[in-house]
Amino acid sequence: FAAKFGRLTQNEPLSTISSGLEAYLRTIAKLKSNIEDVNLENNPVANDEQRENQEEYVNIIVSSILRHLSPAGIVFLSGLIPSLKALFPEVFRSVVMDDDSVSDCDGNNGTTDGGEETCDNGNESDHDDSSVGNEPNENEERMVGDGSSINYDDDNGNGNDCMGAGAYRNKLHYLFRQLLKAISEPSHSPIFFYVDDLQWADSASLTLLSSLVLESDHFNNADEEEARQCLFLVGSYRSNKEDYPEILNQFISEIDSVPSVRVTNISLGGIAKSGTNSMISDALRLPIRLIRNFSDVVHKKSAGNPLFVKIFMTSLVEDHYLTYSLEEQRWKWDIDNVRDISINENVAAILRNKLLRLPIKVFEALQVMSCFGVKVDQDVL
Repeated sequence: FAAKFGRLTQNEPLSTISSGLEAYLRTIAKLKSNIEDVNLENNPVANDEQRENQEEYVNIIVSSILRHLSPAGIVFLSGLIPSLKALFPEVFRSVVMDDDSVSDCDGNNGTTDGGEETCDNGNESDHDDSSVGNEPNENEERMVGDGSSINYDDDNGNGNDCMGAGAYRNKLHYLFRQLLKAISEPSHSPIFFYVDDLQWADSASLTLLSSLVLESDHFNNADEEEARQCLFLVGSYRSNKEDYPEILNQFISEIDSVPSVRVTNISLGGIAKSGTNSMISDALRLPIRLIRNFSDVVHKKSAGNPLFVKIFMTSLVEDHYLTYSLEEQRWKWDIDNVRDISINENVAAILRNKLLRLPIKVFEALQVMSCFGVKVDQDVL
């Protein structure tokens, strides 16, 4: 699964990471629902083998999650991952929080009905965390960090003053690790997790990613097959350090310094001149020997940036510098005219010019849509 950070998501801590898990579990919940419909003979399918494979996979994932997370842990995580409600409706119908696992901070000054103290005016709670299955790692606080810059909210979006920021964070990290462990065991589903635009990640998300990678329980049980998990995390960010904050630099350094995590750094620069030649040769369906001079000019102007190459080639067509000859049945251009054309060095400027060419009503609609953020519901459209 994948997650993409953006400037606006910084105001919604953990929303980007949880959205990646949400999309995956939503699919599992949908498959589970379809399987139940088939078993009730309300929705027959033609491919019985495919249905059986899907049913087996869904049952394995569901069983694995129930094995790693207690009902209270599932309820706790559902505030960030709503699909857990659809995947485990029986849990939400039957779960009952007893006095040892629920703190009533509004009506009894931090005590349960039996007089047992559960809160400490916003400090970390000392009560047993049996509601999430197992105790968090005793070294968790040291490895995660002090969390002083992180504002964690509860399931209703309110600050969890009762549990305390540190205890709430540790519990949340532990449950996320257990969930990831449940869906990434070698026996059924290695996980590929792609996180894009890390330079815009909020501090809470980076701390959670650090916890998922560095504090995985299988590091302490590497020889036990059942304790291992298969997780391949890929994160991308801009190479210009001016574009990302210090917290990202700290995150990268921390991951890089741990011997138990295999890290591969890949720097993506512009493609070579030969690559640009091949790209344009394939696009124009002409042999390289006929387009070499033309592609060399495009490569110089685009600095080998594939996006710039595509945008520049599109602009040549739109401005009739690159035309298709029906008589010769091939693309034609004037190399001198192409050399004289300037190309903006800023991608934003190039895209801005493309937007300005749109019909005025379309452009105004996009302006209004931008006020809604990175996503717009279809009903709004």
